[in-house]
Amino acid sequence: ENSILSYVRWNDEGSPAVVIANLGDRSFPEYEISHFPSDGLWKDSLNGSTAEAKDGKLTIELLPFSAQVFTR
Repeated sequence: ENSILSYVRWNDEGSPAVVIANLGDRSFPEYEISHFPSDGLWKDSLNGSTAEAKDGKLTIELLPFSAQVFTR
């Protein structure tokens, strides 16, 4: 409905990478992703920004036609 795709992949060592993509032309200032793999500080590998997951949720800003790849 919102044209947002998110998924988790793990490398051979078991480290997760979370991909979040906004495929639409709408901005989401506080988009919440629930069932996040673990709490703590995560880094966006594409732009170097960080975000903190709490209580199994991550809240981020999603710009139109953008993607973020979070790793630990």
